[in-house]
Amino acid sequence: MADPKIRIRATDETGPAFRTASSNLDGLAGSAAKLVGALGGTLIASGLANLVKGAADELSKLSQRTGIAIETLGGLGFAAEMAGGSMGSITDAADKLNKSLAEAASGQKLASEAFDVLGISATDAAGQTKSVDVAMAEIADKFAGFADGPEKAALAMRLFGKAGADQIVLLNAGGEALREQI
Repeated sequence: MADPKIRIRATDETGPAFRTASSNLDGLAGSAAKLVGALGGTLIASGLANLVKGAADELSKLSQRTGIAIETLGGLGFAAEMAGGSMGSITDAADKLNKSLAEAASGQKLASEAFDVLGISATDAAGQTKSVDVAMAEIADKFAGFADGPEKAALAMRLFGKAGADQIVLLNAGGEALREQI
């Protein structure tokens, strides 16, 4: 007897269709990635621009408040941050130092005492009140040679107000280091 065999033959014609669909999806994913990359880059650039603009606006306002040039204030902020402080602390100190300088320059005895202890003047050779950055560098030159202790902290607080103690690390580096960072 003959052995009946059934032969079934099939051809897979789906391969090209799946390859085309896969290729189309890959292309779509690539296009989406490029779009996200472009938008992301634009968003990042926009965010950075807004951040820089915000920082510049803040520096401008602080400059007007303290009477210190924007570039100098930015340098003081950088120096303060390098010493472990902050922009807020240095602007508070600068506000108080401005007041101390003006009072000492006008002859107020209590304000003059702190400058006398340091052996520096609140006015320049022309008799004008020194700017904060100039006075701060001179103060830093003196502080660099003083031993740390309560007297140094008290003197810093007399010149810079409550923010004075925060400035000691910055001042201990000396005036030259402060000028370089400004």
